[in-house]
Amino acid sequence: MTHFWSDPNWWVNALVAIGTLAVAFVALFGDELKRRLFPPKLALDLVSNEGSRARIRLRDPQTGSERLEDARYYHIGVSNKGSIATDAGVYLILVKQKGAGEAWYTAWSGKALLSWPQTTMQPFPRSIGRTAINVNLVGLVKEKWLELMVVMPPNDLPSNSPPDSSAVPGRFRKPVELVVAVQALATEGQSQLKQFHIAWDGGWADGDKEITRHLIIEPAGGDEERGIPGY
Repeated sequence: MTHFWSDPNWWVNALVAIGTLAVAFVALFGDELKRRLFPPKLALDLVSNEGSRARIRLRDPQTGSERLEDARYYHIGVSNKGSIATDAGVYLILVKQKGAGEAWYTAWSGKALLSWPQTTMQPFPRSIGRTAINVNLVGLVKEKWLELMVVMPPNDLPSNSPPDSSAVPGRFRKPVELVVAVQALATEGQSQLKQFHIAWDGGWADGDKEITRHLIIEPAGGDEERGIPGY
């Protein structure tokens, strides 16, 4: 009987076989193994408290005429330090609003997907790798409104627009102060819940620094001294 070790090249053949099996294993299970060893680590942060200038097209619902208007969009950056997060999106989870007597109350809770900036042209939801991307939080239209940038606004999302045919859930035409909680959700995991304090006096300014006198957007983890509630 001939034993495999009697072949002087047996160890070479063994290494080749092991290598072939390893390549096949990685091809079949590499992505799953990577996700288990290095799961996605999603995090959310405010990109800028000044927002990004934009020009948007507005349509008059009565006449059908269109015109361009100045606007600003405020973004949340979504980062990931782990493996690719699939079917990922950032969702509005909670809205608290300041009411009479400076008292905060829960105006809405649920799960509503926030939109990606139009320039990304990405599907909803999408995959997120190591390259950080932005998602819309709110949009401010000059002398018009402040709006929570939800893809399909639930009918019970708070609003202070007049109760007419042009009223849109999540759109505020008068001064408002909110605390919103958002979270990135993916097939493989989720980020920590992140809160943002939003206070708008109803005004507008063209300058980047000047706009911060009218609209404040900042991270909020619960600041009782300033009267900002926690989750």
